Amino acid sequence: MKTNKTLKKVLKNFFNHKEYIKRTDSIGSFNFNYFVIDFLHLLKCSIRIFTSPTLIKELNKTKKVQNLYKEFNAFVFANGPSLNKLDFRKVREFQERMKYKLICINSFVSHTDILEILKPDIYVLSDPAFFGYYDLISEERKKEIITNIKTLDDLNVTIFAPIQFYNRLKIKNQIYYFNDVEFRWWNKNITNITKPRSYLSMTGYKALSIACFLGFKKIYIAGFDNNWFKSLQVNNNNEIFYANQHFKKQADSTIVKVKEFEAQNIGELLFSQSFLFNDLYKFPKEKIINLDPDSLTDAFSKEHNLDVYKEL
Repeated sequence: MKTNKTLKKVLKNFFNHKEYIKRTDSIGSFNFNYFVIDFLHLLKCSIRIFTSPTLIKELNKTKKVQNLYKEFNAFVFANGPSLNKLDFRKVREFQERMKYKLICINSFVSHTDILEILKPDIYVLSDPAFFGYYDLISEERKKEIITNIKTLDDLNVTIFAPIQFYNRLKIKNQIYYFNDVEFRWWNKNITNITKPRSYLSMTGYKALSIACFLGFKKIYIAGFDNNWFKSLQVNNNNEIFYANQHFKKQADSTIVKVKEFEAQNIGELLFSQSFLFNDLYKFPKEKIINLDPDSLTDAFSKEHNLDVYKEL
C-alpha cells in the first residue's frame, strides 16, 4: 500500500518533484512499482541532460579525459577511520617521486593540518550539501561545508561533480561533470562516468569509478571501512542509531538516528546496506588494491609492497 501511494505521488508530480524518492527495501529483487519510480527518475534526468546543449558539451569534455592517466597509479581516499593507519608524508613521497595521483572526497580538505603535508590532485564531490542543498544538515555542518568550498577554491585541484548540479559550485577550479543517475535495473555500468551508474550513491565509490575511467594502472584505496554497523543501537522505542565515524572528527561525526525512509527495522537496514559490499564486487579487481589490511571490504586484494603506513 505504501509503495503504491509513493508511485502515485511520483506520477502526479513527475516534472515537479525536486528530490528522487529514496528507498532501500526491495533493492535486490524486481518490484514493478520501484522499477517505474527508478525509470521515471532516469527519464527525467536524461531529458534534462540531453535537451541541454550546455550539459551535453560538459559531458563531451569529460569524455576527452577518459584514460588520460593510463601511465600513472593513483590513491583513492574515502574518509573512513582506517586512513589513520597511513603516514601521509610517505604518501606524499609517492606523489612527488613516482607521480602517483591522489583522489580525495567530501570533507578531506577540512583538515588543514593534513593539507600542510598532503594535497589532493583530484577531488570528487557529490553530497548535495556542497551544492547549496542544506535542508538535511546541521548549521555546524553547513558552516564546515562552506569553509571546505573556500579551501577548494584556494587549491589548484581538479574537481569532478555531478552534471545534475551543473553551475551550482561557484569556484575557479577546473570542473569535470559526470552522470550521477543511479539505475540498477539490468545495468552493469561501473566505470563509464558519462552514463547512469549501477551502484549505490557513495561518493567514495564514485571516486573509485572516476579513477577507473581516467585509466590509472593501479588504484590503491583507503578509508573504505563500511563498518559503521558495528555501532548499531536500538532504544526502548525500537528507534535505530549508529555512530557516523570518520578518520578525523568533522561536524557530522555524531550519533545518527536512522530515518524512516532509510529503513523500517534492523533487518531491512542490514539487508540494504549489504549492497555497500556487494556493489564493490562489480569493480575491476585486477587494478584495485586495498591498503587497509584489516578492512571488512574484501572485494580487492590487500597484497602490495608500498611503504605508506605509520611506524608501530
